Amino acid sequence: MSQYTEASVHEFTANAALGQFLRVYVGSNGKVALAGVNDFGVGTVENPSTAADEKIGVRINSAVGSRKCVASGAITVGDPVFCGASGKVSSTGAVRYGIALEAATADNDVIEVLVSGDTGGVHHVRSRFTIAEVNAGATILPAIPGRAYRVCDMALISVGGAAGAVTTVDILGTQSTSSVKLLAGAQANLTQSTLIRAGGTGGTILADGASFVANDAGTAITIGKTGSNVTTATHIDVLLSFVVEA
Repeated sequence: MSQYTEASVHEFTANAALGQFLRVYVGSNGKVALAGVNDFGVGTVENPSTAADEKIGVRINSAVGSRKCVASGAITVGDPVFCGASGKVSSTGAVRYGIALEAATADNDVIEVLVSGDTGGVHHVRSRFTIAEVNAGATILPAIPGRAYRVCDMALISVGGAAGAVTTVDILGTQSTSSVKLLAGAQANLTQSTLIRAGGTGGTILADGASFVANDAGTAITIGKTGSNVTTATHIDVLLSFVVEA
C-alpha cells in the first residue's frame, strides 16, 4: 500500500549501524545505507542506528531549512559542498549537495549545510540573534562566490520583550555595490512576539519591489540596526525565504 509524508523527518529501516548527520540513500531492498560520492541520496540521519534493521529518522533533502552534516575535511563557510564518501560532505566532488553555512576544519566536523543540489529552489531559514549581535551586525546568509541571493519573503519577531530605543532593525543586502535595507522593521511595531513581515505594517521595503531582485553576486545577507542600540528584547528572530542564482 502506497503512502506519503509531509514531515521533515521520515522513518526508514537502516541496513547497518548508521551515524548521526550522515547522508543516506534508499537501496533496492528499501533500506537506507550510507550515500557515496555519486549519490545525492534521500536525506541525513537524525536518529542514528546501532545495528541493521533498526528504525531511524532521516531528515529528507526536501525539508525546509538547513541541516547538520558531517564533513570529510576542511570546508570554507559560504562555499558549495559536494557529496562525499561514506555519507559525508566534501569541499570538492561531482555531485553538488548544498552550501556550507559553517566552516569545517577537519574530518568528522559537524557543520550546518543548506541543501540546494544546485541553484534552483526556494529555501527558508529561521535564525535567532541576540540583541548584542543585532547591534554589532551579524551574518544571516554568508556570501557565496559567484552566486547571488534573491529574497522572496522576510519577517522579524522580537523575542523576550519589545525592542526598545532602536529606530529600525534591518535586513541588509548589497545591490549595485551599495548596502541596501531589504527590510526595515520599525521599533514601534517590534513588540514582543509580533510578526513584522516585508511590506506589512512596520515592515518597510525598497521602492518598486527592489527588495525582491537579486543582490550582487558574492555578497552576504546581514542583520543590523539604524539608530540607537536595541534594548529590552533579548533576541530578534529572522525568517527569510530566498533563492540562490548564478
